[in-house]
Amino acid sequence: MRHGRDGDQVGQVLIAHWLAGCERIAIVDEASISEARELVRTRSAALGLSTLASEKLVAAVSELAHNQLAHAVRGELGVRATERAGVAGLEIVATNRGKGIVDPAEALRGAPRPQAAGIGLSAAVRQVDELDFDIRLGAGSCITVRCFVSPVRRSEVGILARAHPDETTIGDTAITLRTGGRLTLGVV
Repeated sequence: MRHGRDGDQVGQVLIAHWLAGCERIAIVDEASISEARELVRTRSAALGLSTLASEKLVAAVSELAHNQLAHAVRGELGVRATERAGVAGLEIVATNRGKGIVDPAEALRGAPRPQAAGIGLSAAVRQVDELDFDIRLGAGSCITVRCFVSPVRRSEVGILARAHPDETTIGDTAITLRTGGRLTLGVV
């Protein structure tokens, strides 16, 4: 993967993959965040999520979307039903074509500092059953959160791809695929 124009092309491909099967909302202002929260409430009720689980997911969506407004380039949220071992759930996918979260561990801890992600990601992870991230520095980022109708075994994945300091191209890639109760990881 490359930075610059090539990184943007890679970002477009990644975002299409990450948002496949989602109802999509471009996050461009506060109104689009409100639209995303209402979509989550509607889809949560249809799946049978409890009011508490639904509102926790709405809070996570609000954090992720506000992060997109503050730090991302062309942020977009996707909403889709999911399932794990026969248990229904709702999955929220937050993508963007920004430079990426350089230190995801710090962002998950919520240590606010100038020019950093602040506490949004750490607040989101506390609200949901699972959080995955896929960050391709210079090409795009994806944070996926899930809540389920009843408890499931937590299964989370983190991918961080970056070029070697002496290179402009990311030479490695990874992909995850969730089908039913299975998680498949591929690394090249």
